[in-house]
Amino acid sequence: MDDQYRVDDPTVAHPGAVVVVVDDDISVCRALSRLLGSVGIPHHTYPSGAAFLESSDPAEALCLILDVHLEEMTGARLMELMTEVAPRLPIICMTGRDDPGITDRALVSGAVGCLRKPFGEEELFDAISRATGGSIAIESHLPLN
Repeated sequence: MDDQYRVDDPTVAHPGAVVVVVDDDISVCRALSRLLGSVGIPHHTYPSGAAFLESSDPAEALCLILDVHLEEMTGARLMELMTEVAPRLPIICMTGRDDPGITDRALVSGAVGCLRKPFGEEELFDAISRATGGSIAIESHLPLN
């Protein structure tokens, strides 16, 4: 990825805050880590909900990007826990399944958005910007024709 996107430094307004990705598919974690890092978004990735809960303070996250189909602790269960532990944490769900019911259930459960895999970088950046109320603003630097 070249310099077509830029992120305003969210650590200025939210010191220590990061975007958190939880997905049990390591290739998804790796890809999202590279993409978020390429535009300067501070982030952490975790292979399970339990790993996230053990390694992090959920209240310090700017937003959570969560696979709804986790193996051990489901995405729905992690969302439930987040409403208790970090009720203001915006959650963006991800799914690889083409089932509108999954998206509907995620939104009813409190997700602020749901991305269907595979999704593009612009779709991801827009979801993060909306979820964080613009505190992470990713601007396109594509040349104008």
